[in-house]
Amino acid sequence: MSNKLFLCFSFVVLLNTASTQAADTWTGFRGTGSNISTAANLPLNWSPAQGIRWKQTVPGYGQSSPVVWKDSIFVTSIEGPQQEKCFIHAYGLADGKLLW
Repeated sequence: MSNKLFLCFSFVVLLNTASTQAADTWTGFRGTGSNISTAANLPLNWSPAQGIRWKQTVPGYGQSSPVVWKDSIFVTSIEGPQQEKCFIHAYGLADGKLLW
């Protein structure tokens, strides 16, 4: 496993192993793993014009479920001929602005 891929994987694992989960976090696939969200007033319809606050294009292919921590959302992706380039991006949860 390349160093970059290992670093990317380690970062995602670290975020997913948080010992406490507050209301403003979503640290794993399907949240707490229970397939149930306690959030209220979620969108009932999804379309390009409805139920979406913002969109962001990420390089390459997505490789993880989004991780939400306070006012940031983290996503990973890969690209390259051998899918050897790993990216971790942080976006502002409210507006989708690239943070890093």
